[in-house]
Amino acid sequence: MNIGENIYNYRTGKAMSQTDLANALEVSRQSVSKWERGEGVPDTLVMLQLCEIFDITLNDLVADKIKKKSPYFLRNRFIITILSCLIVWLV
Repeated sequence: MNIGENIYNYRTGKAMSQTDLANALEVSRQSVSKWERGEGVPDTLVMLQLCEIFDITLNDLVADKIKKKSPYFLRNRFIITILSCLIVWLV
């Protein structure tokens, strides 16, 4: 999962240091560092606190942010465009 990556991105987006976040969560700075490196994950209650601090949902915190469109989607979109143009031309 990308929880650590997401914590890092949301933390830096709020211009918070690891120490600032650790103080807000009442955990050690080393804990925040471990989470961001992917060497551990926060427990559920801490995740809920993170969501409140970052003003996000739990799904946003744990979700994989990189979503690529499949090549089939792009190919089908191209085919539909070509067929639409062909039908307009025929009419």
